[in-house]
Amino acid sequence: MARQSYLVTALWLIAVLGSLIWNMHHVNVLMFGAARQRADAAWTAYHSYWEAIHTAGVYEGLPDVRSGLHLKSLNDPSSVRESRINVKLASTAALDRRVREKIAENSLFVVDRNTLDSDVSELLVLPKGTLQEGKPTGQPAVSRVRLQGLPYLKLTRPIVLGQNCTLCHSGRQVGEVVGNISVSVPLDGLLAASTGARARIGTTHLLVGLVGCALIVGLLWCQRRREAILDRARREYTELSENLPMGCFRLEPDGGFRIVVANTPMARMFGFESRGALAGTDFIDLFAQADDQRNFVGLLANSEDRAVAEMRMRRQDGSDFWASLAVRITRDVQSEAVWLDGLIEDVTDRRQREQQLRKLSTAVEQNPSVVVITDVDGHIEYANPKFTTQTGYSMAEVLGKTPRILKSGRMSPEIYTQLWRTIKAGQVWRGELLNRKKNGELYWESTTISPIVDESGKITNFVALKEDITVRKRTESKMAELNRRLIEVSRQAGMAEVATDVLHNVGNVLTSVNVSSQLVIEKLQRYPLDDLRRLANLMHEHSENLADFLNEDNRAEHVVKFMEELARVMETEQRAMLEELESLLTNVHHISQIISRQQSHAKTIAVEERATLQEVMEQALMINAASFQRHSISVTRDWDELPEVVIDRHRLLQILVNLLSNAKKAVEENERGGRNIVLRLRRKNKNRVVIEVEDNGKGIEPENLTKIFSHGFTTRTDGRGFGLHSAALNAKQLGGSLSAHSDGLGRGARFTLELPFRPAVDISADNALGASPLHLTLASQTQTDAGA
Repeated sequence: MARQSYLVTALWLIAVLGSLIWNMHHVNVLMFGAARQRADAAWTAYHSYWEAIHTAGVYEGLPDVRSGLHLKSLNDPSSVRESRINVKLASTAALDRRVREKIAENSLFVVDRNTLDSDVSELLVLPKGTLQEGKPTGQPAVSRVRLQGLPYLKLTRPIVLGQNCTLCHSGRQVGEVVGNISVSVPLDGLLAASTGARARIGTTHLLVGLVGCALIVGLLWCQRRREAILDRARREYTELSENLPMGCFRLEPDGGFRIVVANTPMARMFGFESRGALAGTDFIDLFAQADDQRNFVGLLANSEDRAVAEMRMRRQDGSDFWASLAVRITRDVQSEAVWLDGLIEDVTDRRQREQQLRKLSTAVEQNPSVVVITDVDGHIEYANPKFTTQTGYSMAEVLGKTPRILKSGRMSPEIYTQLWRTIKAGQVWRGELLNRKKNGELYWESTTISPIVDESGKITNFVALKEDITVRKRTESKMAELNRRLIEVSRQAGMAEVATDVLHNVGNVLTSVNVSSQLVIEKLQRYPLDDLRRLANLMHEHSENLADFLNEDNRAEHVVKFMEELARVMETEQRAMLEELESLLTNVHHISQIISRQQSHAKTIAVEERATLQEVMEQALMINAASFQRHSISVTRDWDELPEVVIDRHRLLQILVNLLSNAKKAVEENERGGRNIVLRLRRKNKNRVVIEVEDNGKGIEPENLTKIFSHGFTTRTDGRGFGLHSAALNAKQLGGSLSAHSDGLGRGARFTLELPFRPAVDISADNALGASPLHLTLASQTQTDAGA
């Protein structure tokens, strides 16, 4: 390409140079022609002059000067014509006359064209019509006449029209040879014009040459630029095709499908060493089966410009693989295929994965469990048919929504908080949820939610596996109820057994107590009270003269002896009775220890179960309902809806029943009317709840607020002072506290029970379907005693 560019440039310069030479020659030709025309015009004018002289008979044999025209080299400043004849001076009178006639005929003018300070003048011959008012109207053809190389006329002043020639011819003889006459035509103007023309032509050709060269250089640069771009595009295309993860090729349909070009990945795909080794191979021979060859040919025949298919191909080593083909057909104006460009990709692994995916999809579709896939925000992207069967919602109804549509509203919010916290941390959450179907029916399901992560470990989806466990939960509920009843019976049986043991042990001790008491009684019965009474009567009879009686009466001596004996006997009896009383006190203390030990043993089993506080409070109200109705007591329920908790139902129930019973008795004494009891339930904070029992009864005196929980303290005549004390102990056993408040007598009272809040989040508890599993907590003797 560079050689062609240089050749074009050389041809262009040769053409410009040839044009320059031709134009220069043309300028010379034009200049010669102009000079000839001017010389002819000048000689025409001079011919009239010579003709006048010839007519006057001055000269003989005057030649035709026009035939002797001769132009010297253009390098001379003028073209010269010479007559080569010696001129003889004619009669001045005849010459003057003839010149005057020519002037009269207006054939020529003779003017002086010289400055006034010059003593040499030249005769200027101007053709007719070139002067107006004595001034030249243009650039006339000027000729100069010289005689012997000197100006023909020597004038000391300008020559004006009408002046004769006698002045110059005076002193000459007729027939005197003066010299040769020569006539020259000045070419200064022509040379200037030709020089300007040459300059213009040269400049024009130079510019044209430069512009042409610039254009050629520009075209060459553009051509090289295009070639560079094409080379770069070819390199980029080659690099791109070589770096493609798939093969690319071009086929030429020349009776077969010959591979014109292919990239290296395609060569490696088929087991060739290089792409050059693959070039020239018939693409049809690369198919594994004959039916694949026919299918490929038929596919191309039925396609206008594109064809896509997956077919089996065969490598050089004979192994087969599945390939995805995408072919673009380029056709000519007759719709005949010119070539085929295509891409080929080994999709064997993809087809295997798709097959596995189809198996997995079939397994998911036919899975007896519910499978739900959501995005990271919980929006449902997929649900298998079992989901529709179990919930009643179709796939179209739940697509893009969250599983929140299944919430029953009876689960603790902490459960869902823990669920999201777990799966957002990339961990698996397992639990049991109470949900609601589309028709409103509640059902239990066992749920396992796992996060799906990408290659970078980022969570992209969540998959949930759910199984309906409603039947199992109902069975568990029944078993739990039976278990609860069994424990209740066992509790009662245990209490009976405890009572029997207590009675047995206490009975043994009471036997000793009874014996000791009998001995004390017998000793008291044998006490000498009669003798002491007689002595007292005797002393009473002589009380007025007791001193005389003791000094004079003989019986006084017996009185003193009796008193001494009585003191000795009473001292002995006192010692014996003290011993028996100490034994009696020891046995009574033993009875107390027996009862305490049995009570402590009975308290070591704390029965905890899942229940709502509202449910226990309703149960306490139900126990007192008949009494409230009989005494016209209204009950106001004011409580929050709290989730299920784990608690000792019976211990809490004992506290509430006791508080409600005390409130009932307090409002019975209200003579103002309007017997009201308010039962409140509030969530104090994250870990505590508060239950309040408020009445408008007689109230509590301020000094008694610190005593009412003491053992044995009561303000009622029929009270024993054990109920509130027991309630406070039970509250402490539950990990809480019991307090009282009253504004004084007649202003009612409010008892506040504060308990720990232990939501049953670990087992997803909600008793909507009757499920109430129990938990037996075995406490050590030390813990129980410390809690009491």
